[in-house]
Amino acid sequence: NHPPLARHHREFFERISKLKVLEREAAFTDQAMKNLKANPKGVARNWVCNTVRLFLGFPRSHRPEELATLVFVGFNGSLLLLSVGAVGLAARRPSSISPELWFLGIFALIYLGGSTLASSLARYFLVVTPLMWPVIAAAFAKNVSVTFTSK
Repeated sequence: NHPPLARHHREFFERISKLKVLEREAAFTDQAMKNLKANPKGVARNWVCNTVRLFLGFPRSHRPEELATLVFVGFNGSLLLLSVGAVGLAARRPSSISPELWFLGIFALIYLGGSTLASSLARYFLVVTPLMWPVIAAAFAKNVSVTFTSK
């Protein structure tokens, strides 16, 4: 019933809503395959959009952006920068990260990689951040030293 979506999808959903569950699933699969064959370049674009949406909360189809998106960009963008730094530090000195933290980091990467294939909302990224923080903290604590001097 959302007007921007109804224009594109109402006829299809009205047609399949009367079908049995298995027939409806088959219709979804058939339509998805038709969409993939009709627009093969759209698959890569969709994956990139899913990845950006997972981390930063935008772009979203047929919806205006909200002010809350800036919160996601600020928090998740900072976390992503720290994550990239931690990966770089861990790559330079792999032995500085304990095996348990390697396991957490790899688990988080697998989760994030799989999440980019689905609808990818920013809230899905927030689920995995508690796994990322210990890895990031360990990578920086073991590899970065900050000293303050006074004049």
